[in-house]
Amino acid sequence: MKPQTLSEVAVVAVEASLEIDRVASPLDKFKHDQLARKIYENAHAVLSPEDIATIKDRIGKAWGAVQIGASWPLLDPTLDGR
Repeated sequence: MKPQTLSEVAVVAVEASLEIDRVASPLDKFKHDQLARKIYENAHAVLSPEDIATIKDRIGKAWGAVQIGASWPLLDPTLDGR
């Protein structure tokens, strides 16, 4: 099994069609796609607090505990897992 990068986990989560997206506006879906393009294989992407909150929320809804536990502290260093 190939290790996953934060970029891969985040892009899949942001682009995923989740249950909540059934009622999302086209503009929200466009914003998700723009965010995914911003972070795709871009370790130096400059993210706003809103971007980080969106990515964390989407990862939390799209992935399991392993990906959440590994990615959230990278996105928010105050979550050091201790």
